[in-house]
Amino acid sequence: MGPGRARWPAIFKVGKVASGNAWLLAQHSDDDTVFQLRVLRLITPLAGRGEVDRQSYALLYDRVMLPLVGKQRYDTQFTCDAKGWRPEPLENESELAELRQEAGLDPIAARAAQLIAQYGSECPG
Repeated sequence: MGPGRARWPAIFKVGKVASGNAWLLAQHSDDDTVFQLRVLRLITPLAGRGEVDRQSYALLYDRVMLPLVGKQRYDTQFTCDAKGWRPEPLENESELAELRQEAGLDPIAARAAQLIAQYGSECPG
C-alpha cells in the first residue's frame, strides 16, 4: 500500500477486541457521516474475508446507508413511534433472512423481541 493510504485494524493484525473498539468509534460517530462512509468502504472487502466482524459490518452498513439512501440492508436499525418498534425501510425484504444469517445476526423476530424486552413496548413520548 502506498503512503497515506488508510488501513483498517483487521482482526488478524490487532485482535478481535481492538478491531471491535475501532468499529465502535465509527459506529457511534453519527455526526460525521463522511468518516463513517470512509470506514464502511475500508471494511467492506475485509468483512468478506473474515478480517472484520460480520455483525459489525452489517450494523455499520445500515447505520451509514439509511441516512444516505433511505434504506437499510440487514434490518438493524429500528424506530419507535406511536405504533411501537418497527424497522426502518429495507433495500430488499425478500433477501433479509438470508442476509441476516450470513452476517451472523439473529432472525428479525428475535431482534424485535429483544428490543421490547430491553426497552419496553411503549415508546418514549
